[in-house]
Amino acid sequence: MKTNAWKRNNDGFTLLEVLIGIVIFALGMMALAQLQTSLARNSTDANARTVATNIAEQLIEEARTFSQIGKDPAGIKRAYADIEPGTQTITRGGNTFSVVTTVEPYYYDKGSFTTTEPLGAVRPDMKLLEVTVTWNPDEGGQKFVVDGDADKATNLGSGSVTLRDVISSITSPSSGK
Repeated sequence: MKTNAWKRNNDGFTLLEVLIGIVIFALGMMALAQLQTSLARNSTDANARTVATNIAEQLIEEARTFSQIGKDPAGIKRAYADIEPGTQTITRGGNTFSVVTTVEPYYYDKGSFTTTEPLGAVRPDMKLLEVTVTWNPDEGGQKFVVDGDADKATNLGSGSVTLRDVISSITSPSSGK
């Protein structure tokens, strides 16, 4: 009889073992839910950074598509002289991006490039174009909403992307198309 009693006690799990297993499982699921929220937020921030980079690249490419050096009196053709500093606001994908463009004359002097005007320079051969795109969801961007609950909504991260490029005053056969 003693062998039967001993067998019955080892046939299953005790209530305490089951509760410990449930707690461990619940903690693991909570960690996965937190990870998923973090991944979704990071994905959205990465998307905003990608869109900002695309905006900067687009503006630089537009600056390269001039067909003449001097300004067009009719304002129809893009000109090298039209590459000027400025600011603008662009909305894409529900986010508002602020764009600041700075332009500096860029010279070739004695084997090196510089933004300092060398002696005897009539005009710069190039322009150094810097495009900075910033986004701040507090100023009209999308919100990151958790489970459709507006009380849990938080703003996406703000940030900026800066691209610099040199635009030559010498047009290529493909520019202006």
